[in-house]
Amino acid sequence: MSAPAQLLPKPEPATSRPTITHATLRASPTQLVQAWTQSRPLVVLGSGSGGGAFGRWSVLAEVVGGDDTIIHARGAGILPALERVDRVWRERRDAWEQNSSTNTPALPFYGGWIGFIGFECGEWIEPAVTRGPSNAQRMPSDARDTATSPPDLWLARCDAALVHDALTGEWHAVGEPTQANALHARALAVQDAITACAGVDAWPEPTAHPPLSLVPVESDAEYEADVRRAIEYVHAGDVFQVNVARRFIAEVPADLASWRAIGARALGLARYGAYLEVGGAHATDPHAAAGCAIASYSPELFLTVDGATGRIVTRPIKGTMGAVAVEAGTARTPSETSNSRAAFESNAKERAELHMIVDLMRNDLSRVCQPRTVRVASARVLEDHPTVLHGVGEVEGTLRHDASLLDILRATFPPGSVTGAPKIRAVQIIRELERAPRGPYCGAIGCLSDCGSMTWSVAIRTGVVARAMCAEGAAGEVGAEGADSATQTETPPPKRPVTTRAGGPFEFFLNEPPTRGPRGSGSAGAVHAPAAHLTYWAGCGVVAESEPAREVRESWEKVGVVGHPLPSASSSSFLASPH
Repeated sequence: MSAPAQLLPKPEPATSRPTITHATLRASPTQLVQAWTQSRPLVVLGSGSGGGAFGRWSVLAEVVGGDDTIIHARGAGILPALERVDRVWRERRDAWEQNSSTNTPALPFYGGWIGFIGFECGEWIEPAVTRGPSNAQRMPSDARDTATSPPDLWLARCDAALVHDALTGEWHAVGEPTQANALHARALAVQDAITACAGVDAWPEPTAHPPLSLVPVESDAEYEADVRRAIEYVHAGDVFQVNVARRFIAEVPADLASWRAIGARALGLARYGAYLEVGGAHATDPHAAAGCAIASYSPELFLTVDGATGRIVTRPIKGTMGAVAVEAGTARTPSETSNSRAAFESNAKERAELHMIVDLMRNDLSRVCQPRTVRVASARVLEDHPTVLHGVGEVEGTLRHDASLLDILRATFPPGSVTGAPKIRAVQIIRELERAPRGPYCGAIGCLSDCGSMTWSVAIRTGVVARAMCAEGAAGEVGAEGADSATQTETPPPKRPVTTRAGGPFEFFLNEPPTRGPRGSGSAGAVHAPAAHLTYWAGCGVVAESEPAREVRESWEKVGVVGHPLPSASSSSFLASPH
């Protein structure tokens, strides 16, 4: 049975403007996450690649347990939950328009909702997805143990927050006045504790933890077979490309301090980082999965909407050149790096892959935007991120005035870059080939602001930490002309750390697959269950020239992307600039 959504009472319309106060804070978002009082659950959106139009803002808020502040759902409860959130969001947006001032600072969040929309929500937002065949051995989305995995949808009502501007270094306390002032006071107390310990300027990077032992759930041979089957679908004309995921598991420390260290590192590694304490780690929060947190270091913007102008932007990523090689001793010289960049820029496969998704997202936005406002702002640019080089497109438009949250999600969700094209058929194939629900992976993480703005990342490079057995994933997207590699031997996982430098959020050792149950069981079988596990998912794109054996190798390389040192904590940001 699907768990019903926790429905919220209808709020009274806001009768006064929220407070927007300059906060006298010097600590960075990553510093506050590490030192915050453990009895108060956190949700944080931030990034280590701050500055510029798409890397400026961070948001930190506390989660207050209760039916009126947290909404979560699985299965059939997803649509009623989204409808309720949509209704509350529009009521708050209308009240904001009546009470806002022209002198209000241009911030991306003034109070609202923060959380995630899991990949499986797409099956309820677009029912046509479930008309295709499904893996007979696939674990149903609502059959997962609610005590050991996050729900499909989780959104926390945050009436107050701290907003950090990476360009100026300034903080603002925003939201309901009493709550915003109290949150500011707690942040000042945390900063005082940091100063007493080491001083803000001398505060260390997030506490290191031992490397994690990463174990694949599907063997290389199983994953290669999945890739071959997906290629057959491309040859048959079902799709142009399709994203197929692979899962891994890793043991992690069970204490909240370690989880927050992982979260702080994730916030410092990505343009759209996030750390969400979904629940259970705090006894005062009975409404979410037990002992579960989500750390995301996504480089990809799914959607951002400016509530004042109605401008909507998506920036799909396709094509990745890693900054670090899996095998030791393969670092390139500057000349070799320059040549590799040029080869990446001119690679026909990478260009075609992104162009397919840019066209798909252009079509998606046209379903919810005003006529003749959708345009491709950028077909492809190469964008440097802390750990990789990406090919990035940009599509923008102006929303219809009557567009609701559900209208936007029905037009665009799940993100096209992590499904394939055409989208509905690609998701049907994903359901057929993959052995377990993706959960938060490849969904969206972000916020809905009471001012009518929203920002969502694509939840790639996202780990779920839980006090129970979980699974992990790295994906390959499959296109048509995959070369036959039947004569190639299975690529063995390296027996050394996948990282070449210390300090990443998830520093993995790669091991042989464990003894497991039957194919499709979704279980790691003989793997013991320590106090906590990390579920990690990543994605990669494959089109017509894909080779199955290469996709196997790339799935391992994707795991290695996280093994990099934390950039300067002072550059934390998350949200696209509202300007």
